[in-house]
Amino acid sequence: YRIEQLYISREIDDMVFWPKEWCVSFKHSLLPKWPLNFFVTPKLPKETRVVAFTGKPDQDEALAGNWPVKRWYKRVYKHVKPTPWIAQHWQ
Repeated sequence: YRIEQLYISREIDDMVFWPKEWCVSFKHSLLPKWPLNFFVTPKLPKETRVVAFTGKPDQDEALAGNWPVKRWYKRVYKHVKPTPWIAQHWQ
C-alpha cells in the first residue's frame, strides 16, 4: 500500500468512524463563504471536537486574521477575520 489510509481501510473489517460533526475543516467547513468571510468571524460549533487546518491559513494565522498569499489578486477572496476561539483551544 502506498497510502496508510488505504491499508487501514482495507485491513480493518469493522471500521467505526467518529460522528461527522466532530471533525471539521477550518477552511472548508467553518470559514464563511466569500464575501461573508470579510465580515463574519468563523464560528466553532458546540459539537465539534477536532478542527483540521489543511493548507493555509495555519492556526496562528487564522487566530490573528492573517491569510498569507503570494499573489496580490488572491487577497480578493482569501481572507479570514481574527478568530479568537482558536486561542482558547490551541495549545
